[in-house]
Amino acid sequence: MKRKVQILCLLALALLAFAVGANAERYITNGSYTAYVGENDYTYLEDPTGVTKVLQTATKELLSMTDTHLYCLTMDGRLYDIDLAASTTSVVSSAPTQADIDAITSKPPYTLENGTLSVTGTTGIPVVVATGVTLAGANTTNLYFLDNNGASLKSMPLESIGGDTLVAATQIGPGSAGALSMSVTENGVVIVAADHSMIIVNLTNNSYSYQAAPSTDVVSGLLVGTKLYYYTQDQDGVYHVAGRIDIAQQQDALATAANATAATATATPTPKPTATPTPKRTATPTPRATSSSNSSSSSNITYGSSGTKVKKMQKRLSGLGYPVGSVDGVFGDNTLYALNLFQGDVGYTERKYANSSTQEKLNSKSAPTYDAFKGLKKNDSGIRVKILQTYLYIYGYNPGELDGVYGANTKAAVERFQFASGIPVTGEADKTTLILLYGQSGPSYPLPTTPTVTPTFGPVTMPPVTMPPVTPGTITDLK
Repeated sequence: MKRKVQILCLLALALLAFAVGANAERYITNGSYTAYVGENDYTYLEDPTGVTKVLQTATKELLSMTDTHLYCLTMDGRLYDIDLAASTTSVVSSAPTQADIDAITSKPPYTLENGTLSVTGTTGIPVVVATGVTLAGANTTNLYFLDNNGASLKSMPLESIGGDTLVAATQIGPGSAGALSMSVTENGVVIVAADHSMIIVNLTNNSYSYQAAPSTDVVSGLLVGTKLYYYTQDQDGVYHVAGRIDIAQQQDALATAANATAATATATPTPKPTATPTPKRTATPTPRATSSSNSSSSSNITYGSSGTKVKKMQKRLSGLGYPVGSVDGVFGDNTLYALNLFQGDVGYTERKYANSSTQEKLNSKSAPTYDAFKGLKKNDSGIRVKILQTYLYIYGYNPGELDGVYGANTKAAVERFQFASGIPVTGEADKTTLILLYGQSGPSYPLPTTPTVTPTFGPVTMPPVTMPPVTPGTITDLK
């Protein structure tokens, strides 16, 4: 009887404040305090100042959090009560019943049944948000869900749920068809794809990144600050922490590698003009070069030069739609970018100059117009492949070396992007794939660099301490 009264009191406390939580939760917050299941399956509790303390007892799930208390179930079946402000713990029950656990477990602000996502308005009548939903999750501000059978990630503000007329959901980006799970925290959404890889959405800037599958047993992920935790599930359905990745350190390393690659590419012209010797100039033109047009086109227009020839080339490139930048008569980086695109489109080697053959192709009636979304496939090479690789890289789909060669690594990166975007996985970068990757306006120049991720909080993890065995009513400090 005493235990039942205690459970009812805890239930009343749980109803005092809304806290994000659902079945088998590994993350929960009341907007001030945040708790998550981290290394060794211990409970980590971060206070509003950013200090993290640890309950060194393996936790099965976090049940609910009020303004003052956190309730969790340990791996050995005990029901714990953690006083948030005092950092003390007590065992509510060493052997709670399932009814006890259900009574204290907070419920999500939505229901998802047979693909129909619903919320309950002020009248108590369920309001349908969307159909064809595969997964859903919420933090303290928004409801997130995979729509269109997993192809799209959308969000909706929780404040709109109070009424019976909902705010329209906002498209965040691509989802993942057939995803195994989706976890939502204050600063990130982690989607575990069918191949056990992880798609990470940083909610501070809505940027996407990709993490290859750490193992084929990974079924769930969680982003806390800049730490990505991933979990496996045992035969009894219990989640266990399998590892942790520091996203900030990983991105710093990738950015360093990208900068080094860019510096090398800038310092080393590719390829050198000496590969094809230019015609030697003589004081007196030979009889074969009497035509003024032939004389004009026989001279290379080189990177760094300026004048009427450059301006004429720029004007023609611009007229064909190539992104030449300003038609100012100066052969700079923008002009080189456009020229290399054209050279690749006509099957010529991409060089830092336009020789007579390139100029003839450029000025011919059959010169191709620029297509920002021209398809690419394995064994292609050139600047278009380099652009593709760069965009794959900055969005977290690592294609390996940014070398302009469509090899096995680039093909695999394209496949991962296609899978995450919910489109046919072919490994070929067709128009649909490139529009999703570049955006409707096409690739920008200069090519974008890896975005810097700013963590929303910087927790300081305190050294864990061993907790002595406790019995119901025993008080133990959280360290």
